[in-house]
Amino acid sequence: MWRRWLMSVLTIGLLVGTNSYAYAADFTIRDVETHLSDQVYVVDAHVDYKFSARALEALSSGVPLTLKIDINVQRQRSWLPDQTVASLEQLYQLNYHALSHTYLVRNLNSGAFYVYPTRESAIESLGDLHNFPLLDANLITADQNYDIEMRIKLDIEHLPSPLKLIAYITPDWHLSSDWSTWSLKP
Repeated sequence: MWRRWLMSVLTIGLLVGTNSYAYAADFTIRDVETHLSDQVYVVDAHVDYKFSARALEALSSGVPLTLKIDINVQRQRSWLPDQTVASLEQLYQLNYHALSHTYLVRNLNSGAFYVYPTRESAIESLGDLHNFPLLDANLITADQNYDIEMRIKLDIEHLPSPLKLIAYITPDWHLSSDWSTWSLKP
């Protein structure tokens, strides 16, 4: 009896794991550039968001979707592990406002928000990162090389509690980009 139970659990785990992998890279970061602007390094990039049907259905039903941008800046070192110079976390929330039939994009770090007439225009604006502040120029030295890595994912932790449990076990909610890595030489 316990063997049958164990085989069932392993089979379900394998199926969920396989499906999770299929959804693991539904966001794509491309066209990344870093430049100095007023003594701050900023990033320009474009993100292609491909949300699952379940996530879009939840959004249309009034469930806000929170997107988390993780950025790490590491100084390269020859004989030691790379040193983390900065870690950033930026949160954006995408909301559907049923009364006005508009979509809201809110920067949860700054509180700024923007209103869009369609879901597509709101998602497109989320995907356009322009002059995104990355790092103060004083935090790095000119004779060093640095690696920057960025990932964007749907933050399941910000979903309403009843939906959060379903999201943890359903691959449709495991939406993320791969880590995008590039070099910075001041």
